[in-house]
Amino acid sequence: MNQTTALRDLLLNGLPELKDLPESMQLFSALQGLRILFCEGLCSLPDWLGSLESLSSLSIRYCYNLSSLSDGFKTPESLTRLQIEGCPELEKRCKKPEVNTGQKYHISALSI
Repeated sequence: MNQTTALRDLLLNGLPELKDLPESMQLFSALQGLRILFCEGLCSLPDWLGSLESLSSLSIRYCYNLSSLSDGFKTPESLTRLQIEGCPELEKRCKKPEVNTGQKYHISALSI
């Protein structure tokens, strides 16, 4: 089995120079948990992140410059847990329902 398709959990921690998530992450078809911590250079999340059909938990913490999910970002149906902490601009946007462009969330555990 290919290692990228078998990967279930990924932690990106302390990568201040990271500006974009690597496009190769789209191959992580079994990815269930993604934690992004202290990636200060990250400004937005890519549209393709929503196409990770197995993703059930997304944690974004202390990415101070992350101000938005991309305009085309759709939460996958599998996403049940979303945690956003220490991302002031993103927290503001996510607390305003009108900013989410009417998108329906399937998230049962939301922490902002």
